[in-house]
Amino acid sequence: FGTESYVNGVAVHQHYSDSSHTNTSIIYYFPKYLETVVVTNHIAKRAFENDYTGDNALENLKYITIPSTQTTLGYHMFYNCVGIESITIPSAVTTIEKGVCEDCKSLEEVLNFENTGITIINEDTFAYCDKLESLDMPSTLTTIDREAFYECGLKTLIIPDSVTNINSYRTFGWCNSLTSITVGKAIESVVMNTGFLKPFEGCENITMLTITNTATSICANAFNGLPIKTVSIPNTVLSIGSGAFGGCNKLSSTTIPSSVATIGTSAFAGMKHI
Repeated sequence: FGTESYVNGVAVHQHYSDSSHTNTSIIYYFPKYLETVVVTNHIAKRAFENDYTGDNALENLKYITIPSTQTTLGYHMFYNCVGIESITIPSAVTTIEKGVCEDCKSLEEVLNFENTGITIINEDTFAYCDKLESLDMPSTLTTIDREAFYECGLKTLIIPDSVTNINSYRTFGWCNSLTSITVGKAIESVVMNTGFLKPFEGCENITMLTITNTATSICANAFNGLPIKTVSIPNTVLSIGSGAFGGCNKLSSTTIPSSVATIGTSAFAGMKHI
């Protein structure tokens, strides 16, 4: 490592911090074949950000150990580190900022995430993580922001009841490996943005939808356009919002329980098989 060029050293515009956590940016040289980094003190935002085009300076970096005392994963900390396969998040972490793992195309697992105190998964946090097939979310989680999992490789999704805010702007947009969703109370809280963009926009392979009995309402456009075939609505649900299942053209059966007092406009519009 250093600020002088050398054979098999690749220049990266790095953002790091000194012992007082003062942020600094500089052209820094990483060993081209670096595979493992162990950090014992603190990792600042954008520390391993790879914002260069052309040869990927950190394409061989596979494993990073985050200090156990780290409480925040800063903006773009591992952005475009295309070689990273596994990250372990310390239990002390309570904040994860925008784009921390964005474009980490080889990332297969995020360990210990469920044991953190994270409350918000911010914008683009796991966007374009093509190989991330599953993620256990913490019980402290309250908010999933726009495009947090955009074009992610998730196959199954379980949204905890602690979530009270899901941004509707393509939060899980175009997750084309996603086949199964389990959600309860959280589906009451999708916050719609301007325009008709939905949290599961473009998800073409979701066939299994489980709504648990913690849900009391299904918000407008929640599952609009999804290729789900069947859905069971629990008898805890009191209302179904406008367009909630609109355009679900493969939906062939559902039972609306007697508990439902209100059904919004076009809630089941465009059905071909019911």
